[in-house]
Amino acid sequence: MDTSNSKRYHRIKNYLFLAGIILNIVLLLVFFISGLSLSLKGFLAERVPHYYLLNFLYILIFSLAFYLTGLPLNFYEGYILEHRFNLSRQNIFSWLIHNLKQTFISLVMLVLVVEFIYFVLRNFASTWWIWAGFFWLFLSLILVKITPSVLIPIFYKYVEIDNQELKGKIFSLFDHCNVKLKNIYAIDLSKDTKKANAFICGLGNNRRVVLTDTLLNNFNNEQINSVVAHELGHYKNRDTFKQVIWNSSLSLAAFFAVDIIFKQSMVSFGFQNIDDIALFPLFAFYLLVISLIILPIQNGFSRFLETKADCFSLKTVGSYAAYIDALTKLGEINLADFNPNPFIEFMLYDHPALSRRIDFAEQFKDKLKCQ
Repeated sequence: MDTSNSKRYHRIKNYLFLAGIILNIVLLLVFFISGLSLSLKGFLAERVPHYYLLNFLYILIFSLAFYLTGLPLNFYEGYILEHRFNLSRQNIFSWLIHNLKQTFISLVMLVLVVEFIYFVLRNFASTWWIWAGFFWLFLSLILVKITPSVLIPIFYKYVEIDNQELKGKIFSLFDHCNVKLKNIYAIDLSKDTKKANAFICGLGNNRRVVLTDTLLNNFNNEQINSVVAHELGHYKNRDTFKQVIWNSSLSLAAFFAVDIIFKQSMVSFGFQNIDDIALFPLFAFYLLVISLIILPIQNGFSRFLETKADCFSLKTVGSYAAYIDALTKLGEINLADFNPNPFIEFMLYDHPALSRRIDFAEQFKDKLKCQ
């Protein structure tokens, strides 16, 4: 494996992540402190008498400005960098269409969240952060439900896999674990990237295994089955539910912290009403900073769940070599950093470093690690 290449790739990705954070912070502060936010709100207030429609139009204009400002950075990271390291198969047009789809979905979610937050700020100013936390929980559960049937088809086509041997292995795996499975599908990820992945999505009778065609084309049946077993481990361990609850709890804590800081600072900027949409950049700035502070906590819990899912795969399938080979090949295809800087791993990685996962699997014969 070319570790120097993956190191360069992730070093640039980390710099771009930092640049994106700095850019967002600067834009939020400039938009607020310069008076642009207040001017935009005043411009809309003269023409739109309805409070929630005004907020909606404000968010649309605000989001458009941020999208256009951040587009060069997004284009470099999503298109130029991926082509530079021979990972992307998109042309400029297909990248732009994909990016616009992602932006539209994000915008819909942003409008829903902001409109709800400003509704509770207006009507329940002292307890808005509690209502916002519960709304985030509700929205997270809805996303889990609609992802397989609504969101994924926006980007990729489902096709039933025709590898009957692999299909039999996966269905046997689910039967062995007493888990219902609707079907096994492939998605045409190869039209966008060389990267490979697998996941389980949906609830109850709508549960499905989704394999990228890049995984099917580069991995043998044993390797794919061990990867699916890892994803099944997340289901058996109720990891999706745990993660939704955990992340929603952190969001509740973040909203509470924003409430304390926000109410204390808005008066110093000359604002009297907490539900003034002109304060939104300041609100978003506080939320961004607090989200960065709690990010290592969020990622640490995710890494813990990933280790448990690795345990499940190794115990259930029992093919240590296949899982180690699968992890190694996934890392090579996805240009993963097998040995990231420990601080970077602590801050940004929601999976343990691949070197740790491979070492864990190699030492699994001890079996005490999964007790």
